[in-house]
Formats: sequence, structure tokens, C-alpha cells
Amino acid sequence: MENKVCVTVFALLVLFIYCKPTSQSFDELCQEFIEGYKSLDIPSAGLSFVSNLNNIKDQNSLNAQTDFFNKFREKLLLIDTSLLRDDQKLDFQLLNYEVQLNLERLSLETQWERLPIKDSTSIYHIPNGPEWYKYFLKKWVDMDAKPGDIFIFGEKEITRVKKNLQRIRQSQTNRPFFDDSLNLVENSVLIKKAFMGMGSQIDSIIAGKFPYLDSIPGLTISKNEQASLMHVPAYYNRNVFYYNGITYGQMTNMFVHEASPGHHYQMNVTKMLNRSPVQELFWYPCFIEGWATYIEDLLIEFGAYTSPIQEYGKWEWDLIRSVRMCIDVGVNYYGWSDEKALEFWQKHIEGKDDIGHREINRIKRWPAQSITYKYGSQKIKQILSSSKKQKGFNYLDFHKRILDKGDIPLKLLN
Repeated sequence: MENKVCVTVFALLVLFIYCKPTSQSFDELCQEFIEGYKSLDIPSAGLSFVSNLNNIKDQNSLNAQTDFFNKFREKLLLIDTSLLRDDQKLDFQLLNYEVQLNLERLSLETQWERLPIKDSTSIYHIPNGPEWYKYFLKKWVDMDAKPGDIFIFGEKEITRVKKNLQRIRQSQTNRPFFDDSLNLVENSVLIKKAFMGMGSQIDSIIAGKFPYLDSIPGLTISKNEQASLMHVPAYYNRNVFYYNGITYGQMTNMFVHEASPGHHYQMNVTKMLNRSPVQELFWYPCFIEGWATYIEDLLIEFGAYTSPIQEYGKWEWDLIRSVRMCIDVGVNYYGWSDEKALEFWQKHIEGKDDIGHREINRIKRWPAQSITYKYGSQKIKQILSSSKKQKGFNYLDFHKRILDKGDIPLKLLN
């Protein structure tokens, strides 16, 4: 009897040793997920919600995707996270995040009636429109983003930004001084020269406050010639900073956002990092846009805006971003008409109805995208505020920690 008990105990012990979850088994799970995810050939999400809906795959594909993500949801529940390394824990969180997000997408896609949609239609007016909007908020902004909270945040930011504009106006008695700052700069040679001067000045300001600065490649500055991107003031792509119409007052703000230490810097840092295949599989625009917008505010503190005109231009554009947040929710979730959206715009921004029309159309085409800037910036600033209270705080270490994993969901950034 005693021998049988010993054999049974030994067998159970062997079973426990060889069947308990291990870090290696999690690596295999990640590889299985990556291979399976790629084999599903899920269309890449674009900013245009119309394109995303038109790219929804057939029902057999949707069923296969649903089975895949449900299977991995169950497998992730069996993982003992206490056995994972720190880098594996981030992969575990990312897999959970993406599984949940994709199952929400699939729930909506399986109900989609495949109706033709005009580009001028807001997402609110399609079947199940408000639910689609809540999904795109999670996709482009963050899993925790909620329409009502964002609208309230936008209203608070409008008030805060207006106070900064008023502060600068009251400090200057020569009003035409500000009027001149709104004029477009047309000479491309002068624009490039001004940007290069800003780059040298900002490099000296940020030295010692950001990691990897010596490893960042050079930046090319060019006027945009792409018709599809004429509606944005500037954008960045592959070490090139493209600009459209630009005013002198907005030049500093635009440069730090698109160039250094904004997109050009942050995206090149991400390329240097030893990220896992799971991290490389996904990208999170709210982190990317949030970082560049956080930089705009931070460089006021660092003294990069060397004249009232430059700081005023920064807050002018920040007011547009703040108003856009409310209009984004209003049009796409509350069902505002174009007229009501423009009325809200005019209530807070005078004499720029042409920009208002442009931004309303952008918001309708790209629901939730305009929210990524200030929402992401606010999350990073909240972490900064907490970090500053810790003994031994310095910007170099803080920025290294924020950038250390590249772009990740804001929900996981803390």
C-alpha cells in the first residue's frame, strides 16, 4: 500500500513539474499568436472609417478571426504571470489588450450590413454608429477612452488655453504685433533657414534631458506636394518634415512637434529599441501623437519659445485641438450637424471658418483621430507630475522610461 502511494505521489510530482506554465511556454504562445495573427490576413486599420468598413472581410473570415481570438483569450487565462520576465509581462498585457480590442471589432463587423457610405457621412449616421465610434476611440485613443469624458476634458482645455492666450495678449500693448504673426510665410528658402535655426537652438536646450540624442539621424525639411495631405498643416514621414501653409507664430510649435524632440526623435528612438516581435506587431497612434504634443508644452518650460509671438502661436493651435475634441465627440457620437459643429467652432475661434470647415470634414472622415494629440499628452503629463514628486527625479531618466518600450497603449504606460 505504501509503495502504491509513493508511486502515485511521484507521478503527480512529475506531472506538476512538466505541465506547469513556464516562461518558455509563454514564448511559444507568443510565436503561435504571431503566426496565427498574420495568417488571418486582417486588413490594416486606416484613419478613414469608410475604408475600414469597406475592407471588412467575408463571414467565413470573420468566424475564423473570432475563433482565433477567443482561443487565445482562454489560453492567456491559464498563464501564471508570476513566472514571466518583465519583458514577457508587457507582451502578456499587449496580447490581452489586442484580444479584447479585436473581439470588440469583430462583434461590430459581424453585424455590418455592407451598405454604401458617402465620404461626407459621419459615423453617427451609419447603422450602430455610436457603438462604432466607441470602438474607434478605443482603437485610436485608448481602451479607457469614453466619449462623455473626452467632451468634458475638451471643454476644460478650451478654458485653460484661452486663459493662456489672454495672458499673452495682456502682456503686449501692440495688437498689430500679433496680427502680423498670423500671416502666412511663403518663401520656402526663408522657411527652411528659420527651421534650421530653430533646430540648432532646440538641440542646445534639450541636451541632457533626452536619451539617445547623439544617435538620431539628420532631418530633411520639405514643402508638401501630396494633394491628399494638404488639409494638415504639417506631417512627418521617414526622416522628412513636410509643411503646408505656415505662419511665423506657429513655426516653433510645428517644428518641435514634427521634428525634434517630437516625431522625428521619438520614432527613431523606437527603431533603436530591442522590442519583442509582439510589440512590433502593433502600433498605438495616441502614444505617438501624445508624445509630440507633450513636447510642445514641455518646451515652453524649457524656454524654446523665445518670443510672445511663438508662444501665442502654440496656444492658438492648442485651442484648435481643444475645440476639435468636443466637435469630434459631438459630430460622431452625439450626432451634431455640420452647422452645429461650425457654431461651436465659431463660439470659441473667431475669423477662421475656413479652417473650421476643413477640420469638421477631417473629423467626419477620421473619427477619434483628432483626440489622440491632447489625450495622449495629458496622460504623459500626469505621469510626469507624479514622477516629479519622487526623490532624485530628472528628465533624462524620466524620458528614457517613457520611451523605453516604444509606442504602447496608454492604459499600460503607467
